[in-house]
Amino acid sequence: MGDLVELLKKLQPTEIYVTDGTDGHIDHRAAFWFVRDAAKQVGYKGALYTYLVHGLPAWPFPTGVTPKQPFESRKVDGEVVPRGLPWPPPRRVPLTPEQAERKLKSIQAHNIPVVGMPEHQREMESFVKSEEVFWTPLAGSR
Repeated sequence: MGDLVELLKKLQPTEIYVTDGTDGHIDHRAAFWFVRDAAKQVGYKGALYTYLVHGLPAWPFPTGVTPKQPFESRKVDGEVVPRGLPWPPPRRVPLTPEQAERKLKSIQAHNIPVVGMPEHQREMESFVKSEEVFWTPLAGSR
């Protein structure tokens, strides 16, 4: 935590992006908690944006590489996905076709086969959309 606090003091960022506290992966949630707590400790006044990687079940949607489509919310078994976050997200940043292509190439360059999860690469490639989406955690809510 000390290193993160020192980094925030030194860099004094105006924006911070970190995985969301509702992410389905414990390491991603922990990253959010560390960044959130360090930001509080230094009295950070800039913008804090979060993004979702593992928004189980069935996130992101639509599935597959769809660089001309935005992210969408939907119901799965009566539950709104992504779970625990407002839809639409408060910040939607459009991507150019070139940016979407660069994102796809980056994901493909870091293909890591996951034992027992043959669909993992397809799920990661499903993040290639016409936009990036971000949330803003409410003060004291997470």
